[in-house]
Amino acid sequence: MLTDFSLGAFILLGVIILFGVVVTSLLCFFLLVMHEYGHVAAMMRYGIKTEYVVIGWPTVARVRIGGLQHHIGLIPMFGYAYSTEFLKTSPRARLMIALAGPLASLLLGLFLFGVLSVTPDNWLLSMAAWGSLALAGLNIVPLPPMDGWHVVKYMMARRGGAVSEEMEHNLFVAGIVFVWLTVLVASSLDVAA
Repeated sequence: MLTDFSLGAFILLGVIILFGVVVTSLLCFFLLVMHEYGHVAAMMRYGIKTEYVVIGWPTVARVRIGGLQHHIGLIPMFGYAYSTEFLKTSPRARLMIALAGPLASLLLGLFLFGVLSVTPDNWLLSMAAWGSLALAGLNIVPLPPMDGWHVVKYMMARRGGAVSEEMEHNLFVAGIVFVWLTVLVASSLDVAA
């Protein structure tokens, strides 16, 4: 039988867990937005119209901000900037657009570490800085759907090579499995040690 104290402790634990989930979700959302807007900025630089930006899954809201449609998902685990013009542009433009997201994440992470040097005991800034660098690193993996895949395709095209649609689909599945395993392993590491 639960005493009043133990019921209160369970409620407090539930509130703490909920707070952690909300803070982590908002942080992931922020990092994904910054990453995807790296792609959007590069698309604008090359005169490519971005139709919409997706942050998270499943989509629970669609909002238009500054003329750009945003699909906001419940779980902020992935994102992408969509444009039908992307595949019609030059391979070099696709390369630069693909690299812009990881570059934005890298620069944000380095900036946040700079801020941390002034305010060293800020756990939220530390999580954001490490998270941004992890997002940059994960996205340069040379498997679809990560941005590193576009780098591989660019280098293959320069050498006259190509990948079949079936092979790209198989690599896409491998890329998704890689991401989920990476997230699973990373979330099980003891970061307090």
